[in-house]
Amino acid sequence: MLSDIVLNTEGGCPVLTYEVPIGSLCADVTIYESSEASWRGLKNWSLSNLQKNPALTKALPHIFSLLNIRDVFVPRVLSNGTITSGSHLTDCFSLGTARVYQNQKVAADGLILAPGQTLMMSTTGCPLIIAGAGAHFIVAHAGRHSLIDPGVPNGKPTREHTSVVDAIVSSFWDQGIPPSKIVMTLLFPTPRIQFERDGKNRTYSAKDMALIAYAHTHWKDSIVEKDGNVFLDMEMVFLEQAIQAGVLCVSSMLQMPHLARTEDKKNKCERRHLVVVKRKE
Repeated sequence: MLSDIVLNTEGGCPVLTYEVPIGSLCADVTIYESSEASWRGLKNWSLSNLQKNPALTKALPHIFSLLNIRDVFVPRVLSNGTITSGSHLTDCFSLGTARVYQNQKVAADGLILAPGQTLMMSTTGCPLIIAGAGAHFIVAHAGRHSLIDPGVPNGKPTREHTSVVDAIVSSFWDQGIPPSKIVMTLLFPTPRIQFERDGKNRTYSAKDMALIAYAHTHWKDSIVEKDGNVFLDMEMVFLEQAIQAGVLCVSSMLQMPHLARTEDKKNKCERRHLVVVKRKE
């Protein structure tokens, strides 16, 4: 069960931290919304070229201090269905009271976190997966291309794992932990009702139709049909993928659905949020 804590900031905007239990493990998940960036003097929460962004390097130390962060890992997030570890983020520098680890040559969807370590990523509303079992703990970005290799519906896979869910399960197997022992949850998915309220008449490309057909075959409950339109419910894709992989304890939590990716055409930079996940000691 999620519990939330509201932290007040000097700008008057509430900062929400969720305590997320993952079996016997636990993490604090803090969301800084797009509005939080503007009053801090930032255009958005993009973390690219972090060291060359004076406004960002000025804003982050306060966040690190507020959340008691000492070691923070900032992976180059890419929807490639891979999991990496902090040992591969070898570029280290100090920022306030924290040590920041990056490596622009290493791109991944997810990161293995040790106790006390923090992952920080910037998203335009994609959901987040947290998984744990034993001492192993993973946080991963879960955009559409993270959950479904874009080449697979056309019979041309582009990577080892169709979904980041499979990559997570594989990482646990590497530790000798079977899927049945994994606790996995999806945070901030787009609720189904948001699709059902969309009254636009849509046109579908051949690539769209291939994706819909593939999803209907493999994750039937993920297809939403409304007024002649067809939508893909990524929350159900995740749930069905995890269950099919053998994960017995799987859930999805819909708090703050406005943070999840929507079908509008707003500027993605203006909708960018900062997500901070700290694994508890």
